[in-house]
Amino acid sequence: HGVSVGAIWGSVGGYRTAALVVVALIGLVAGRERALGAVLAGWIALTLAKTFGVAPVVHALNAVPGIRAIAFGRYAAPSWEMATVVLAALGLQAVGEGAAPSRLTRTALALAGVATLVAVGLELSAARGLLGALATAPGFTGVGTGAIVWALATVIVLVVVGWTTRPALARWAMGAVLVLDGLVM
Repeated sequence: HGVSVGAIWGSVGGYRTAALVVVALIGLVAGRERALGAVLAGWIALTLAKTFGVAPVVHALNAVPGIRAIAFGRYAAPSWEMATVVLAALGLQAVGEGAAPSRLTRTALALAGVATLVAVGLELSAARGLLGALATAPGFTGVGTGAIVWALATVIVLVVVGWTTRPALARWAMGAVLVLDGLVM
């Protein structure tokens, strides 16, 4: 406890939802542009590792002239957000191809759904103190619970729609879920 939003977000910027992550993972696994997907995923991993203080990455990147002097967590966020959005676009493209969902697409949907749900669970475990503080903060009652329910629901809807719907319709429906998700969150 004693965890505050300011302590966490004061030097870190950026945001992405569980729904965006699930579709981005589909793009990474099933997207046509595998090399681009790998580069984008590598960039996301590298920038998040530096932002959150993973020692080997911090030391390596701080060796680049000027990096140590900038608020990396603030200024790197738009680049990893954009990389996530591009991966999600590759995911929507992969889902929308063919007359029926391919084995690769279905595998990607299943893996992405499970990986995202596991990540959400790990994040919830790590954020217990913050969620407890939010639950009692004026004006935030129910926000944490609502966000958790929304995250779980959008991931499940995306996987079910991608798995059971004709590819062209699935792409549009999943895109609509991402738009709605962006508006709600």
